[in-house]
Amino acid sequence: MKFRLSNGVVYEPAAQALTKENENTPPIKLDNLEAMLLSFFIQHSQQVLHKQTLMDLWPTSIVMEHSLMRVISSLRKKLGDNPEQAKFIKTVPRRGYQFIGSVEQLPTEKVNKQPVKDEAWLNYRLLFLLCALVILAASYFWLTNTTAHNLAEEQTVTPVVFVDFETKKSDISVNPSGNWLLYLAENLGGSKLYIRLKRLTDNKHIDLKSSELEILAASWHTDDEILFIAHENQTCKIFKAILNSDQLSPPIPLSNCHQSENTQQIAPAAELYQFSSLLTNNSHGTRDNQFQANTYKFVTSPNRQYLASLSKTETKGTLISLFNTEAIGSPIWTIELEIPLNNVALSNSRLSFINYWGQLTYYDITTKQLIDYQTKFTSSIYSPTTSATNELIVLEGSTEESAIWLHNLKTSENRQLFELSRAKIDMPLFVTENQIAFISDYSGNEQVWLHSLQENSMKQLTHFQLKERVKSFDISLQDNILAIEESTGISIFTFNDAKQPSLVGFIDEGTLPAINDGYIYFVKKQNSTSSIFKYNLYSRTIDLVISEGSYYRLIDTEIIFSKASENGLWRYNNESSVRIPNTQYIPNASTFSVYQKLIIFSHQSTDALDIETGERVNTLTTLNCVSFSLAGHCLQIKNKKIANKIIKLSKVK
Repeated sequence: MKFRLSNGVVYEPAAQALTKENENTPPIKLDNLEAMLLSFFIQHSQQVLHKQTLMDLWPTSIVMEHSLMRVISSLRKKLGDNPEQAKFIKTVPRRGYQFIGSVEQLPTEKVNKQPVKDEAWLNYRLLFLLCALVILAASYFWLTNTTAHNLAEEQTVTPVVFVDFETKKSDISVNPSGNWLLYLAENLGGSKLYIRLKRLTDNKHIDLKSSELEILAASWHTDDEILFIAHENQTCKIFKAILNSDQLSPPIPLSNCHQSENTQQIAPAAELYQFSSLLTNNSHGTRDNQFQANTYKFVTSPNRQYLASLSKTETKGTLISLFNTEAIGSPIWTIELEIPLNNVALSNSRLSFINYWGQLTYYDITTKQLIDYQTKFTSSIYSPTTSATNELIVLEGSTEESAIWLHNLKTSENRQLFELSRAKIDMPLFVTENQIAFISDYSGNEQVWLHSLQENSMKQLTHFQLKERVKSFDISLQDNILAIEESTGISIFTFNDAKQPSLVGFIDEGTLPAINDGYIYFVKKQNSTSSIFKYNLYSRTIDLVISEGSYYRLIDTEIIFSKASENGLWRYNNESSVRIPNTQYIPNASTFSVYQKLIIFSHQSTDALDIETGERVNTLTTLNCVSFSLAGHCLQIKNKKIANKIIKLSKVK
């Protein structure tokens, strides 16, 4: 089966290939994900397909939206499509994609069988075919026991889990012989990093802890020597420690770190030290000649023949560059990813990394091919490392889980509403007495979610790609309005249960949206002074409400607000403002919450003030509520650190 698309492009699903009619050019091969999406687009031609619908096609259980965007971008290039003037795949803002190209199924090619006139010629042909089959069978047997078997060994791996439930782990690396794993460990409930070595043969571990050092990063230098960066008396230094007879020596100082004056971020000093002799012994021995200024990570192969560098791109992605240290000049291979990476794994023959789809891919330095590892994981993986034996080690799983608790202010009863084990919860608020809205990256990137207290269920309200992280938001189910503050202003959406929220307005440079009675209240700075405005949802006009106000909360027909220029809290009602008595000790621009006739804010403790008199009603030192309901409940976020897994990928024998 073949399909003729726009511009004479022919797609053959069985071969996963694109060709051009009447052109003698080689076919353009599609990978599995590109072919899957194109086939789905053709089946649903001219239909607007939601991003979540397309991500549900993914073979893995965890997929990020940037993975979909990357495959769409790659597919467009192979189709010769331009997203600005789309002829195949059109982007539908805030919704998804639409295949707008023409689709024509071509008739199946038929082979006309001609009668065989010469019977003797037929016998010769049959004999020839029989000999060919014997040769093919012998070749198949030989290949099955040699080449094909080796290929399966290289690509198919089985994960082996190493137990270390007491710590969360980062910055892993393995020594060249593959016996010891190094990583930065942090005890659950603690906050100080230390170095842990784990022997992979028997799970024995050795710790390097210091009360005088703030350890920041670590890596192997030789098979029995590690390098690490640490702050000592607020000075950044490079140290080494030597492994001898299953013991680590005390830290040995080597030199000071290099530090950027602009970003105040520590340069990868330990990795630079690790191969500095390689750089100074060749004609291109300065870092500026080879590496970009935004390079933040270096990795060397166990035999020191190859060097990989990671650099930030303008789109906040990652540029991976591979160099041969015998003649460092231009990289021998590069790839640009649209996702940030914190590490890659470099052995003597391959460079492994996490690709766009959250899977492991390696570049074979000898054959110059990209190959996917054929293995599955239960959650996200990161920080790959490897040894000379090509055994990979990765970290899997989140290091934190979030939960929302409901606190009854009248009875002091606490109960957990729900918990997300691989995501963060932020800014929960009561939409109604029985519904809670919150921001979470549970589905890959930040989206708005709704939780029903009655049904004890939650659903994802939005499915769009936001430009930046959500700073604040508000939602009105009565008006079907959602307001989201991003870095450039407030985006206004309308929604209902059947449709994805659609953009209907934008407030440039607006902050802190609050929806009430047909208006969106917000703060905006003009002439260096922050003021409070309201946006009319019907006429789409903006009116000034309070000429000076940096933070505010709505309560009935009043506005409680603070100023940036003066201590205290104020009440606004009937076009006039008065300062609430006894609040002069409250710092300027303070943030706070409002519950019934109480103002709740954190100063030296969590205080509740009477809105009329400003007097303290009670002190709630352990409450830490983030949102209050009229019925006397508040919401609390509780984050808990959990241990991530160490996964070694062993070859299948």
